[in-house]
Amino acid sequence: TDDWMYAGMPGRKVFGFTFELEGSSFYPGAAAIGPAVKKNTAAALYLVGIADDLYQASREAAGF
Repeated sequence: TDDWMYAGMPGRKVFGFTFELEGSSFYPGAAAIGPAVKKNTAAALYLVGIADDLYQASREAAGF
């Protein structure tokens, strides 16, 4: 889980991000893949763009 990724590696803090799929079941099926990729591409590209300093996201949100 994301919590383990951050706390489970002593000396190394790893940020974890989970993109949720929409649907009425735990596994929504293959038809959900295309719309999910389209919906989350901008967020994924943003994370790639700040990968060298993920704290940048919190500074931007705070207006710094």
